[in-house]
Amino acid sequence: MSKYNNRSDSKIVKQKVQRHIKNTYPSAKLLKEDAIAATDRRHPGSYNKVRHLAEIGQFLIYYDDQREFLDSLKLKGGDKEFGDERVYEMYKHLIAREGAKMIDELDKKNYM
Repeated sequence: MSKYNNRSDSKIVKQKVQRHIKNTYPSAKLLKEDAIAATDRRHPGSYNKVRHLAEIGQFLIYYDDQREFLDSLKLKGGDKEFGDERVYEMYKHLIAREGAKMIDELDKKNYM
């Protein structure tokens, strides 16, 4: 059995990605503030704003570091060798997805 058996939407992966985000942004409020400051109307929605932060280097910037982080998640299919572009796209997607959830939860909490 492969040690790479986590789905990208599994609870453990989501928690690890959120912990990774919190290493840079200790609170969702700070993440949201930077996401808004770094984007404009071309990046509507929390997902696109956080993805843009990943694209401009607010998180890991080197492919090898991104690959190492993704490898630590033990994602299904992670035992295959992926090119730098695939690693970069998957990394940005996971950061954007979980960062957007953090911001959306903050907005819900502040709205109530």
